[in-house]
Amino acid sequence: LPGALAGGDGNGLVDDEDERGRVWTHLEAAGYITGGYSGDAVADGSEYDCAATICPDNGFGTGMSIFHGTETQSGTVDAHELITGQGIPVEVIAELDRKIDDDAPNTGVMQSGDDAAFTGTCVTGTAATDAYDLQNPSDNCAAVFRNF
Repeated sequence: LPGALAGGDGNGLVDDEDERGRVWTHLEAAGYITGGYSGDAVADGSEYDCAATICPDNGFGTGMSIFHGTETQSGTVDAHELITGQGIPVEVIAELDRKIDDDAPNTGVMQSGDDAAFTGTCVTGTAATDAYDLQNPSDNCAAVFRNF
């Protein structure tokens, strides 16, 4: 695209560090979004705290990212995922899941982010009985939308 820093590798997937950052400059160059994103790479391990100069702000001060992988709690098969970025209160994540999906952090199109990727206790229970931890709320949670 004119104005974009570089293309991807042509496989149709956002599956490497460079493409994670470039997807936003491509969407901006195509006129779908605005924001002046740098197109810098989103390094492995920073999917949940992408800088707002690289990725769109989630409204809570952290950038969202897109990636082809398994960043959900129960993800076993790679899929394109929109990662909300961290710093979102668990009450917001839980309410959003109730309204648009199945109110379960480990199933459905919207799932809680992989807890190993950010701090805070956002869910409680075992994989089979996971629930959003509203008794001990964290303000540092994230969600992942699969196959959006």
